[in-house]
Amino acid sequence: MKKLFVIAAAAALAATCAVHAAAIDGTDVTAWGKPFAFTESPAGGGNKDINILVDGIRPESDAGSDQQYDTYHGETPSYEEYFGLEYEAEVEFTGFEFTEGIHFGDGGFYVDGSLKVQVLQGDKWVDVTPTNDVGYPVGTAQGDFGPNYETYVFEFAPVKGTAIRATGMTGGNGVVSFGSCSELTAYATAEPSVRTYAERREAEAAAKAAEEAAIANQRAKEGFIEQISTPITTMDDMSDNVGGGSKTLSTINDGYIMKDGDTWDKQFDTVSNKGKWDPYHVEYIGYEFPSTYTVEYVEFYEGGNFFDGGFYAYSTIGLEALVNGEWIEVDADIDPDYPDGDTQEEFLPNFECYTFTLKTPTACDGIRVTGEAGGSAYFISCTEMIVKAQVEAPAEEPAPEEPAVEEPVVEEPVVEEPVAEEPVVEEAAEEPAPEEVTVEEPAAEKTAEETVSPNTFDPALLIALGTILSGCGFALSRKKH
Repeated sequence: MKKLFVIAAAAALAATCAVHAAAIDGTDVTAWGKPFAFTESPAGGGNKDINILVDGIRPESDAGSDQQYDTYHGETPSYEEYFGLEYEAEVEFTGFEFTEGIHFGDGGFYVDGSLKVQVLQGDKWVDVTPTNDVGYPVGTAQGDFGPNYETYVFEFAPVKGTAIRATGMTGGNGVVSFGSCSELTAYATAEPSVRTYAERREAEAAAKAAEEAAIANQRAKEGFIEQISTPITTMDDMSDNVGGGSKTLSTINDGYIMKDGDTWDKQFDTVSNKGKWDPYHVEYIGYEFPSTYTVEYVEFYEGGNFFDGGFYAYSTIGLEALVNGEWIEVDADIDPDYPDGDTQEEFLPNFECYTFTLKTPTACDGIRVTGEAGGSAYFISCTEMIVKAQVEAPAEEPAPEEPAVEEPVVEEPVVEEPVAEEPVVEEAAEEPAPEEVTVEEPAAEKTAEETVSPNTFDPALLIALGTILSGCGFALSRKKH
């Protein structure tokens, strides 16, 4: 009988587990979805990177807060909070799995069984009806929701849309409320024929890097070299950083200066357990340059001033330059005067800018702000650090001499001026004059004197005439015989 009870209990437990881990029909399409939430800048102790929702890890019930994304952001009465996946093209969804985060006394769960799944169709979110028993608890307080990091499964008939989300009304203590989530998984009838989320992130990162590089290079041309430089700080192992600030040092040269209302991850601070046991130790923060620059001034924007630190104590702040491989102190005026104290009140307001103007512009390979860390936890903070260097006008290169090119002598062709031809005017043919009837007058007999001029006798003619006459005479004489 006891054995049968154990078997029955095991079967019941298996059935319960099946409610939270049912096999959904369809293809896992989580890799194509971009995670999103209503609260994009949470201020709690959870992980600030929303991509943790699609890292493929479902934490154990005793996992730490950094394994989940909670949406704590101050005093907020119950409101609708959601966690979802967005796609580049329409998907035919068949199911959704929601893995919650940690349940806190002031939130991290959904009240009154309000948790549900919706699909985005066009610009409208449409509720989907589960075909299974989801099993999400109905309650209003932390104790109603059982272990942390449980997974709840939603199965439903295929429904098309471009995004899917789990949503509901947040629970809390009446003053504060928020939601929590550690993992999301979506299923569909087929894989989308678009880029995966990893490919989208890669393309976005490349585009952002190209844009930032263009901005950095343009600023460098104007003499502002912080964005082409490498940030440096005393803390060489970021795993030692246990503060609420950014864990990435590049926040000091990202071009953004923190302001009131921002979350603390917009600044970098050197909070570490090691520093708490080393009173007034030296801390620095600054840059190493890609090449040698002549620095004119440095703008140091502090981060937050906290009750236990975030500042340099007792005016020990100063400026050092990296010259020939060695860090040396440089003389600079600071404006406004840096406070001479060691309490939060003396350093407020936050995010103030202190400008170090070098009395002699210094050629160096790096620059850093240094001094003794203050407060009871002995740490410093910085939200942005700008470095201005001299800009040398590029020397004008002499224009290359162009080889002399002899121009070929071009003989101009002799152009004969055309002789204008006078138009030939054909004379009209004269009509023949009417023939005159000539009346011949009888010729008058000329005298010998009129016929032969004495001056016209030619001797040859006379000889010829004589010969003729002689011939006539000979002919006549023969005729007589």
